[in-house]
Amino acid sequence: MKQITLILLFFIPYNSISQIKNDSIAITQVLKKTYEALGNYDVQSYLENCTEDYLLIENGDYIWTLDQEIEHFKKNQHLDIIRKDRFKIHTLKIVDDFAYIVYDLRSEMEKNNLVRKFHWVESSVLRKVEEKWKVALIHSTKIED
Repeated sequence: MKQITLILLFFIPYNSISQIKNDSIAITQVLKKTYEALGNYDVQSYLENCTEDYLLIENGDYIWTLDQEIEHFKKNQHLDIIRKDRFKIHTLKIVDDFAYIVYDLRSEMEKNNLVRKFHWVESSVLRKVEEKWKVALIHSTKIED
């Protein structure tokens, strides 16, 4: 009986580990694509990577809906800003079709040859919708370095 149990335990984690690895890669890619869309004010890409009930909570005191963010994008699409983002992921947990990720985000934004640097500690909740990971929530807290 112990041998059967050991054999089953050997095979189950391998399949789970493989799926977790694939999901982890997909989640980090979606997160990066979401921020690329944010930096480029790319409405279509943002919509593709967020759930319909998406929310952004900034500094714990302001909540943006997806519609509000899209309006913000449309108002600012004319801005000539170059944004570069770097992520340091602290935690990524996946449970069925939900995941959460905690990370530091450091961004450089250049406009008219002036570079401004920003640092946020963020957490995001993602949900698998029709076999594609999408961002459902971002909670962002700006850090003054």
